[in-house]
Amino acid sequence: RYSPNLSTNKRWPCSRGFHVGSCLIDPESDEAENEQYVAVFWGQGERALHVPDIWILHVQKMEWKELQLPSSYMLKPRTYHMSCSYHIQTKQTDVIVYGGNKQRKDKFDRNVMTDAVIFRFGSVQRLDEQCIQCIKTHIEYLKPLIHLLPM
Repeated sequence: RYSPNLSTNKRWPCSRGFHVGSCLIDPESDEAENEQYVAVFWGQGERALHVPDIWILHVQKMEWKELQLPSSYMLKPRTYHMSCSYHIQTKQTDVIVYGGNKQRKDKFDRNVMTDAVIFRFGSVQRLDEQCIQCIKTHIEYLKPLIHLLPM
């Protein structure tokens, strides 16, 4: 069982259930091993109330940081939802959070959520930069084909 040396002056998320977590990995980290992160989305806290926050854990440092979303996003916290993370580019991970239940207003409120929310973590590389990088990586293969390009 892993028991890190936890500092008491750091903020941690409240205890919760019915939440989801997704792995975020930076494969081009300068450190010897990848910096690994876990995102925890919403859930149900004490007294069966929905928890309206999202947290990111830096796994190697065991440090939590709350993700601050603009209030204009108006995302409602949920429980019983699912998430899936995938890497779009080397330094970018998208997490899709789908479905779940919202907090009921009353016992007749239909609380099922059918929307999907996409969170994008990391830096987004422009398409022209991706193309140049690809050409540099495969230059020896592409040299004999250069005459096929329109001029």
